[in-house]
Amino acid sequence: MRLIILSLITALLLASCEQGSKEPQQQPEQTAAPQPAATTLPSLPMDILKNLWDNCDYVDYVFYNLPISMSLNNQPSIQNSLSQIASDPAPVLPQCKSIGRLFYQIKGENVQMAEIYFTAGCTYFVFLKDDKPAYSNYITPEGVAYLNNIFSQAGIKPEQIR
Repeated sequence: MRLIILSLITALLLASCEQGSKEPQQQPEQTAAPQPAATTLPSLPMDILKNLWDNCDYVDYVFYNLPISMSLNNQPSIQNSLSQIASDPAPVLPQCKSIGRLFYQIKGENVQMAEIYFTAGCTYFVFLKDDKPAYSNYITPEGVAYLNNIFSQAGIKPEQIR
């Protein structure tokens, strides 16, 4: 009888151990590191854009890691450049990097500057005030085509733009 009771207890213990091992073990939840949020800046005010449209007499494009720069010094070219600023504000994404800077001048004085963001998913200008981001606007589709054309003519491939 002892043998039967001992066997029964052993069987119950083994059964309870087997049931415990059949339950799936919970894995700790894996969460991706949170991405920093985009900064939302207002659109470049119309009075600033109108002043540039009416009075800007020189625009410099300076690219940080590209072997080119560009200058515009006639009214139609400058106004074409200004028309590439979309009216919609663009979110400033932390993963996007500036490829250069725009300098808008009136009578030899820099009156407005903008960082140029021009990589996949990042096609916008960030306008500066006191050398700090103040406004952001998308680049129009015509502006994207214009810059792509400039880079293509200079022999710069998209993967070189960073």
